[in-house]
Amino acid sequence: MNATPEQRRSFSRRGFLGLTAAAAATPLLAACGGGSASQGGGGGGAGGTVKFWDMPWATPAYNDAAKSVAEGFSGANGAKASYQIIQWANFYQTFSSAIASKTGPAVSTGGGFQAFQFEQQGQIAYADKVIDKLKANGQFDDFLPGVLDPFKSDKGYVAVPWQLDMRVFWYRKSLFEKANVALPTDWPSLLEAGKALKKVGAFGFTTGAGTGNNYANHSMIMMMVNNGGGVWNKDGEPGPHE
Repeated sequence: MNATPEQRRSFSRRGFLGLTAAAAATPLLAACGGGSASQGGGGGGAGGTVKFWDMPWATPAYNDAAKSVAEGFSGANGAKASYQIIQWANFYQTFSSAIASKTGPAVSTGGGFQAFQFEQQGQIAYADKVIDKLKANGQFDDFLPGVLDPFKSDKGYVAVPWQLDMRVFWYRKSLFEKANVALPTDWPSLLEAGKALKKVGAFGFTTGAGTGNNYANHSMIMMMVNNGGGVWNKDGEPGPHE
């Protein structure tokens, strides 16, 4: 993705964030602190290399496509982008150690909490200019209502969401038939279905757990938020609430 004449300016981590967002629709690319390239960090100074860390979100085809986008970037003064996959195993420690030693990426995907974590450490480049670009080119309207709001702090946008994937419930048809209960269509009927399943000796609801299985965490938060609760209270303090 070659820079246009209007984009040929002094290159920075924030600049890469903006240009990549425009070229690749709406990626979540949180700019993490790392100093300039000459300092061993992820920034792309004059002729430097911008480090982009990505997570293995899907099949190898995704990795190949993402690498092609990143390595196809050409910024001002010959700045290029490198691409590296960070595995989910110990990813928290990998990012934290790199940020602490100022060898972290200039841009990354990752866990939704990371942008706020690194903002507290003063290691996030706010994405407000990216949002302005998305508004200018019409892509801002592609976001579903409420998707961007959680990423805005009192100082600015800490990240830009780039994809949305579903966490769905599976059901066993034979058990529903045995319990003589209809498929739930809302939260109250889900609760009633669980009660009916329990009466016939089945578990009303189960979820996965253990290393490498994050569905339990995701599904619990999903149910909290969809039933008027959340992870923080109205004052921004942590802890489940109604």
